[in-house]
Amino acid sequence: MLNTQHELQVVQQGEHLLVDARLLHKQLGSKRQFADWVKQKIINSLFKEGQDYFSQKSEKLGVGRKGNEYLITLDMAKHIAMMEDNEVGYQVRCKFIQKEKELRGISYLPKETNVFKGIKSHNVNGRKMYAYKQFMLSVGYSSKSSGYNYRMGYAGHFVTMGAVCLISQELALQIYHSRRLAATRQVNKHMQPVLPFNFGEPLQVGGANA
Repeated sequence: MLNTQHELQVVQQGEHLLVDARLLHKQLGSKRQFADWVKQKIINSLFKEGQDYFSQKSEKLGVGRKGNEYLITLDMAKHIAMMEDNEVGYQVRCKFIQKEKELRGISYLPKETNVFKGIKSHNVNGRKMYAYKQFMLSVGYSSKSSGYNYRMGYAGHFVTMGAVCLISQELALQIYHSRRLAATRQVNKHMQPVLPFNFGEPLQVGGANA
């Protein structure tokens, strides 16, 4: 059964999504000593320090523990959970996958320069228009999810050509940026603001205005 007493949080530093290996060890319910367990996982799977995990002496952290503490990448954590080959490992891996989707919620969106890639443009009365359904799908919306509201509120930005509904480039970009902002808010909502340690650098507290 999944150990829910040790809640695993995913922290972000730069491009890395990281997990506290000690909490993962506890949540997986391993009976082995943490130091032996984590070293065995690192050696057997050929994980590399600075790429798959980051370590620091416990005494530098002031946490009252001996040995090293480890932050491991989310990919490494999923791999370790899978190596457990049991129901608990499967549940932990599923949680990581869901958390990764939350934290990387913005990643499915195309760059602004690629928003209309693959969608044919039409010139209508000097306005550039795009197929509405294709555009909505490209930014992760169902064409039925909020299309009715947009068409009612911004009727001047839509035109029907044959059986195809077209949307103006201006409104399409507005929808895109709204979608991106909503995704960014989700990322920020689930992001832990402070790392347990700073990869070998002394912890800086306070400042000139503290």
